[in-house]
Amino acid sequence: MELSSMAMRVPIGVHNIIRRLQSSGFQTFLVGGCVRDLIQGKEPADFDLVTSAEPEETESLFHSVLDVGKRFGTVMVQHEGISAEVTTMRREDDYRDARRPDTVFFHKSLSDDMLRRDFTINALAFDGTKLFDFTSGLRDLHLKTIRCVGDPDRRFAEDGLRLMRAIRLAAELDFSIDSKTWDSVVNLAEIICRVSRERIRKEMERILLCDHPSVGLALLSASGILQLIIQVPELENVTLKSVDWGLVDQMEKVMVTRLAVFLLLLFGMDCILSEGFTHGGKEPIRGLLTKLSFPKRIVTPVVNLLSEVPRLPCFKDSDARRIVNRIGREAASQNFGFFSAAGALLGYPSEVTAGWVSKIQQTLLNDEPVGISDLAVTGHDLIEQGWVQGPAVKSALEYLLEMVLDDPEMNKKSVLLAHARRMMIME
Repeated sequence: MELSSMAMRVPIGVHNIIRRLQSSGFQTFLVGGCVRDLIQGKEPADFDLVTSAEPEETESLFHSVLDVGKRFGTVMVQHEGISAEVTTMRREDDYRDARRPDTVFFHKSLSDDMLRRDFTINALAFDGTKLFDFTSGLRDLHLKTIRCVGDPDRRFAEDGLRLMRAIRLAAELDFSIDSKTWDSVVNLAEIICRVSRERIRKEMERILLCDHPSVGLALLSASGILQLIIQVPELENVTLKSVDWGLVDQMEKVMVTRLAVFLLLLFGMDCILSEGFTHGGKEPIRGLLTKLSFPKRIVTPVVNLLSEVPRLPCFKDSDARRIVNRIGREAASQNFGFFSAAGALLGYPSEVTAGWVSKIQQTLLNDEPVGISDLAVTGHDLIEQGWVQGPAVKSALEYLLEMVLDDPEMNKKSVLLAHARRMMIME
């Protein structure tokens, strides 16, 4: 890509941040993934800058500056509706915690700053008119290769998350990993155990939501990293390297769907179908996802989806309504692909699983009654009929709901009240 074309793709607010720093006498460059994206003709998700200005000097030039790592030279500049991380050029001391340098030294050498970075394709700098490449990053972009800057062992020892980042970049960009870098990933895989679960989870999310997550999952498995970050008794004797992750690629780019299908493949149908695996107190899935710091808004629908799998072989029309009842309308509308994937793994032909999905879609489209709130009667109606307020009313409504889930045509006030009267007499 021509440099002028690259410059045109940078938002004016970012250009103005660069110009203000440069006009104040400070060298300033766009760096990292945003430069890589610009070269590839993509729209960067965010913009990172390095500058010879120290954090206090940057703060003096802008009205809105947030401390997001000032100790390490990084602040967030908010200017003209744009946010950009601005970091002082630096060298670094040893990394004893496999994440952060013990000491940083601010200086004014762009080349030194680039030589401390993780991968060559992330060690490119652009000042708005000129591109700087000290590590042959452009060559590796052309070769579609992920290669560490300098010694891979040292780069990974500095920050253990770089092991997963190399794999994630390979999956996102459809690149290969340089052999020396890959050997280091495999040999140093156990360093991942020193990385926080929150950081690991964020990389997993990015892998699962890329165009071809199967590439990243296969590399995680082949390196041994997947086995290290997912340690549960049910997987002790499972050979993950033989798993075909391709089914995940076919799913909608919805975290719950892809995570649920990933777990189907990870644990296998024998585990998922075993009694008490997804409910009944054992729940290794919930425990695993919680340990990996997935939020409840993700954990609950994933567990609910997997809990439906043992019921699928007996699928009837009424089961579509019961599925929506158990997992909720939103989860049902966003996870059609999950039911197709689960059916395929259970050995059902595509026309059968398509039928399941169609019935769930029709339940949603026709707004069929699936919950107590959808019933044509309320607890107040039953109390007026003579029911005593409390557990008995709740039980009666649940019984009426089961009738309606079997046959939505019964959801008429007169019909339901007649059944409620008979129930009261029987009691």
